[in-house]
Amino acid sequence: MQFPHGTEPACPHLRALIEQVSAAPSDPPACGRYAYLDVRQWAADTTIGPDGLGTTQTVEFDYRRWRADDGSGRVITMRDEPAADPAATTEDFPAGGLPGALSAPVNTDPGLISSQMDAIQPWENGDQAGIRATAEIYGWHTPNRDQRATILAVLRDSELIWRGNAVDRVGRAGVAISFDSDNGVSRDLLILDPRQESPWPTNW
Repeated sequence: MQFPHGTEPACPHLRALIEQVSAAPSDPPACGRYAYLDVRQWAADTTIGPDGLGTTQTVEFDYRRWRADDGSGRVITMRDEPAADPAATTEDFPAGGLPGALSAPVNTDPGLISSQMDAIQPWENGDQAGIRATAEIYGWHTPNRDQRATILAVLRDSELIWRGNAVDRVGRAGVAISFDSDNGVSRDLLILDPRQESPWPTNW
């Protein structure tokens, strides 16, 4: 892979992060029945008017997800757009009914978690699959310390670019890795929390 001018491979930096997270204390035990995730997403919404011209606005989605070990839970979806009042929906799911990126727990074997990630985003499409699969996993699940280290190990073995310090859309500081398309049209960016080595995924 040819790295853009002024950039460097993410591999050595991810290796250091893996050592850091592996040496950290184990996560504290869960304090309740449900794991909670708050996922925010910004999307471009284009409307074609009577004159044939398109108007694009940014719509913000806020997904609040509660997941129990038996696959039950609740999802509250909030939509906020400039031209309409905020809207919210609530869905409750019985055991086994809550959607998720994975049907089984995140594996701690790099080969097996790589296969799990392949089922979410096929590796044959390029190494951006690792970033996209990681974003999907963290959107639905709460990997523990060993699982986080294993996900980083899979990303370490991908051809990703180190982007250094970065700030996400809600102002959280972290360190970033990316995969850029060959033609420079798209970039998949993953911002990692340097304190916990867990991601704040952002796709560009």
